[in-house]
Amino acid sequence: MTCDQVRAAVAYFGPAGSFTNAATTRHFGSAASAVAQPSIHAVFAQVETGHCRYGVVPVENSSAGSVVQTLDALIGSSLRIGCEIELRIHLHLLGNPCSHASRLTKVCAHPHALAQASRWLDTHWPALEREPVSSNSEAARLAVEHEHIAALAGDLAVEHYGLLAFAHNVEDRPDNATRFLVIGRDDCAVASGRDKTTIVVPLDVAGALHEVLACFHRHVVTVTRVDARPSRAAIWSYAFLIDVLGHRSEPSVAASLRELEARSIKVKLLGSYPRIKHR
Repeated sequence: MTCDQVRAAVAYFGPAGSFTNAATTRHFGSAASAVAQPSIHAVFAQVETGHCRYGVVPVENSSAGSVVQTLDALIGSSLRIGCEIELRIHLHLLGNPCSHASRLTKVCAHPHALAQASRWLDTHWPALEREPVSSNSEAARLAVEHEHIAALAGDLAVEHYGLLAFAHNVEDRPDNATRFLVIGRDDCAVASGRDKTTIVVPLDVAGALHEVLACFHRHVVTVTRVDARPSRAAIWSYAFLIDVLGHRSEPSVAASLRELEARSIKVKLLGSYPRIKHR
């Protein structure tokens, strides 16, 4: 981490105590000026207007899939991806310290958290009404205020809100993890030797996706992820977000991007950045 990173204001999807808060602290350290935002689009706005130098947003969970708000914001923004962060997600069933398990009638959490613990809830707490809310931190706040409400949240929420854990590690998969992106004005200009490049391709030409995938195949570039989202350019039109292995400056990736441009396929570069080193 550079000194600039420590001093820079960092917007993150909050409130305080969220997993994005934990990911922000892991990457930037506790010395960074971290500013909670009420939505993912608000994080992008803070960086786009220059109020914050960086932003941290969730993009994908290993169990619940893509965070579509982040994908949509990436499609519509001029910001770049600077790096990715992986955080193991352990969910706890939390409640007001003055409450009792017998009083619980509802569990609140972000929709992704409810999905990550759905089988556990089916087995152990089938009678609890499940209510999706804007974030797990918001669920924790509700649990503080209402003794009949439980929250699904992590260790940071326990510390921040002083909640009681009725059950620990309730996620359905023990390897449950979320990937976060650090967004800013620039990506990583210099290759690390272990990089990823993300692009957006609008499907405004028949067969465009096939052309893109075939182009990467010809240049021996590995495609690791493809996500489709409505492009909003017209009804029933779509854009694809594509992750490939390698930095945009590497010969194979650079040659692929040049060929796509020569074939008049519009490519929006979201950034090249170091890949996560899986443990």
